[in-house]
Amino acid sequence: MHTRATLIPVPPTVRLTAAPGPLAPIDQVRRQVAAVLFGDAAPALVIGRFQVQRLLGSGGMGVVYAATDPQLGRTVALKLIQPTTAGAHATERLLREAQAMARLQHPNVVAVHEAGVNGGQVYLAMEYVDGGTLDVWLRARPRGWQEVLGVLAQAGDGLAAAHAAGLVHRDFKPANVLMSGARARISDFGLARSSAVAEELERTASDGALLLDQPLTRTDVLLGTPAYMAPEQFRGEAATPASDQFSFAVVVYEALAGHRPFRGETIGALLAAIERGAIHPMKRGVPARVLAVLRRALAVDPARRWPDMSALLVALRGVRATPRRAMVAAVTGASALLGLGLLLSEPDRPPPTLLPLPVDCGEAEPLRGVWDAGRRGQVAAAMSAETGLALAPIDAYAAEWRIAQREYCQSPEPNVWTATCLADRRTALSDFAQAVVEAPSFGGLVGLAASELLPALADCAAPVNYRALVSEAPPEVRAQAWHLRLVNAGAFVPRPATRETGFPPDAELARRFVTTVPSAQDPRAAHEAWFSLLVAGLHGPLLPARDSLVDAVALGRRAAATGHADIAARAWVLAAELLEAGPHTDDVREEAWVGAATALAALPEAHPLRVRLRRDLAYIELAHARHAVPAGVCAHGGADVCRPLATAIADLAAVAADPSATAGDTELLARAHDHAGDSGAAAAVRAGTAPLCLAEHDLGFLDFPALNTR
Repeated sequence: MHTRATLIPVPPTVRLTAAPGPLAPIDQVRRQVAAVLFGDAAPALVIGRFQVQRLLGSGGMGVVYAATDPQLGRTVALKLIQPTTAGAHATERLLREAQAMARLQHPNVVAVHEAGVNGGQVYLAMEYVDGGTLDVWLRARPRGWQEVLGVLAQAGDGLAAAHAAGLVHRDFKPANVLMSGARARISDFGLARSSAVAEELERTASDGALLLDQPLTRTDVLLGTPAYMAPEQFRGEAATPASDQFSFAVVVYEALAGHRPFRGETIGALLAAIERGAIHPMKRGVPARVLAVLRRALAVDPARRWPDMSALLVALRGVRATPRRAMVAAVTGASALLGLGLLLSEPDRPPPTLLPLPVDCGEAEPLRGVWDAGRRGQVAAAMSAETGLALAPIDAYAAEWRIAQREYCQSPEPNVWTATCLADRRTALSDFAQAVVEAPSFGGLVGLAASELLPALADCAAPVNYRALVSEAPPEVRAQAWHLRLVNAGAFVPRPATRETGFPPDAELARRFVTTVPSAQDPRAAHEAWFSLLVAGLHGPLLPARDSLVDAVALGRRAAATGHADIAARAWVLAAELLEAGPHTDDVREEAWVGAATALAALPEAHPLRVRLRRDLAYIELAHARHAVPAGVCAHGGADVCRPLATAIADLAAVAADPSATAGDTELLARAHDHAGDSGAAAAVRAGTAPLCLAEHDLGFLDFPALNTR
């Protein structure tokens, strides 16, 4: 490591000599002892053009010296990688990677000025940082979680930059984060570790004993690094950016909690704890949203972690940047009625990722028993009304699944994620059909649930950057979840706060689900249950709208923190709707819209909820503009005054241009032009519209019927 040191330049009278071969730490110690005992008995060493001053530190990878660059007159940290035993080829590869590091310029990465080879050793001339390491910084004084996250997010930026340049650190830990004031920089990319193989993790260099049985306190085995290693590195697999992400999360957790997330007296016990997901709880007051972000990064399966470091850092910074203000107090008051204070409590550990069911490309009817003629008939028989309308969206979903499955089977390089996602959707469709058959008649709710709650197949085209699987829970929990979705599908209609539904949600059923089923078993269903509770409170005597707003914001944040971007988007759009129905500040409105936009941006472009919620937001934008801009004023100019209405018109125009647009969408656009005082534009819009039936609730939405304001 690099430590604070007082450096004395090499006097011009001191003889300089090139290092004759690999320079081990003991060589430097001997020279220093000789200089103390006998004066200038040995010449100062030169590596490349750099004049070695003193030893700063050493480790399994090599040694670090303070050295002088005579050309530029500056002090550098000179690191020599221990000679590799893999021959010239490995040395060349290490040199190439060192040169790649030298090209990486980022304020949170220790700069590498030069790379070369000396006596068979790769050396790096790096920026000299004299502020100590992260662990020293943490011990200097007590620090709040916001300060710790701020510093470590800088280190994360450095990792993200390295990943973008094609570099993997492989050995991220507190000793490799150097501090200079409040600025963090990462160093010591694991160059020598790039040639590690699985056998190195199975034995020690000294006695051949199994490394998995060795205590973590030994200093001659991997230098304590296993405490921060990702499980795939234990298994001898290649380290990837996802491995760095795991190590980063361990460091953050340790910095916040004062201890690492996983415990084990031996390396084997540590690996077992990681694979069980046995995270040792924190005792400090760290927000649950932070813990949820870290839990995802600590997933055993690299595919279940955040898509990349940037996504992880956005989530962490989103928590850090979110002021709590009076939200906690408001939620506490609401929790007496609905128990929504749980939204701010620490979430349970996410369920383990299940192995994907096989996608049989040789099966003539891949949905046999799931949605074939026999199963369709059973579902139709369980319904007493609106059978055709209800079955149409299910038929469309099954047809879309078959197309996606056929494309997967015809692909020359089938994608593992696509297989997992398709299997998940197949299970969801099977569970949905079973819930309809087993439960009393739901009428129109079946079609609504199929349209709104069957998981999007757009997710399966490519790996998504949010938690998209829905069928990971045990079968009995999945059965409860789909029954709940059918009963409470009315909560998921467009604009649920201000639009009457003929199927009010069953609040008692939702409350029973969230109080009896641990959220860890099915976090998605738990979020949906809370959402239906919110909507039930708006249309009944349960909860004042002002408290529902607070809880909608809390749910949006919690769902985003657990990676459920689609549910987060629903909650944030609900918050935007509730805000428009009553007095609010511009800052609060902006927060809701940013939250909704962020969650929607995480969804694939073809995700059906993305289109539907954009329509909701366009309607809300028009309602806002009609209240903010007097009718007809825009016909007389005044761009600033008319800006809200211009924005609403642009949003509605995008909605009206979508293939799924309705006559109600077009009529609302025409009415927006009417309000602006542009009768010609309104007439042009109406002229291109077929005379279709207009939904009254779409047009009446402009007046925002009063919510309960008790």
